[in-house]
Parts: sequence; C-alpha cells; structure tokens
Amino acid sequence: MGEAQANLFEPEFNRAIKVQATDQRLTSNAGVILLREAEHRLGWIDSIARDISDPRDQEYVRYHIDELLRGRIFAMALGYSAQDDADRLTHDPAFRSAVWNRSGDQVVSERLASQPTQSRLIRILTGHTPNLETLRNGLASGIERHVLASGKGRVRHATVDIDSFPI
Repeated sequence: MGEAQANLFEPEFNRAIKVQATDQRLTSNAGVILLREAEHRLGWIDSIARDISDPRDQEYVRYHIDELLRGRIFAMALGYSAQDDADRLTHDPAFRSAVWNRSGDQVVSERLASQPTQSRLIRILTGHTPNLETLRNGLASGIERHVLASGKGRVRHATVDIDSFPI
C-alpha cells in the first residue's frame, strides 16, 4: 500500500476539502480550488451577490445568486466559455466544492446549476437595471481593493475582460 499523503493545501472556505498529491485522477480542474480560496479571501462575489435583486420566489430557490455567479465566473476563468459547459462541470468534484457556498463534504454529492439555470442568472442580471449597476460597481470595487492592497506604486491599474459574459 502507499504511504499516507500529507495535505498540500486546506482552504479556509471549506475545511472539509483536503488537497493532496496522489496518483488518482479525480479532476482536471483542481485549480478552481485555489481560485475559490482567493475569491473567498477577497469576498468579491459575496459582496456583489448581496446587492443583486433576485426576483425568484425564494421558497423554491435551490441555487443562490452567489453560487450561480461563482459557477459562471469560475467556468469562464477555467476556459469553459459556453454556458453548455455548465452541464459537464456539474459532475466535477473540485468544481462543485469550489462553487457551493456551503460547508462540509456534502457538497461533493450535490449537483450544480444546469445550463438553463445559468441562463436565468443572465436574465436576473440584465432584466433589472440596478442589477447591472451592482455588477459594474462590484467589479470596480474589486479592482479598487486589489490596487489598494498591492501597496503604493506596485499596481497602478487593472483590467477585467468579461467579453464572454453575455452582458
């Protein structure tokens, strides 16, 4: 049998996740865990989602706005620009762990939002003018926090390229 593996990384956003180097291939998207950890520390998506007006009946909502945003943004960051990729990523354990904003290891058995649900996110963001403003302000605020946190003179500007986000 193999030796016990030490954890390479244990993210703050969900302590149930343990990143180890093994011969087993569970996902080709493990980098999304680091992306989620960085996003968690910045609080960027949560701050945007908090101000989005969600017209859905909350009694029937399974996927919260922050999880939908995280799923779409992380998918684009990993090179999955088509919304159809959402259906493929729903089965990826690393992606599910990174997108869900719920603690524990139960998230690995949950299913992520499908492509039609991701399309509803776009309608929520574009169908209500204040939501577009919230998204713009959230992006600008995230850039501003990054520039300020980088220290004097290190970062003078930043660019967010969201061409594949259909807004």
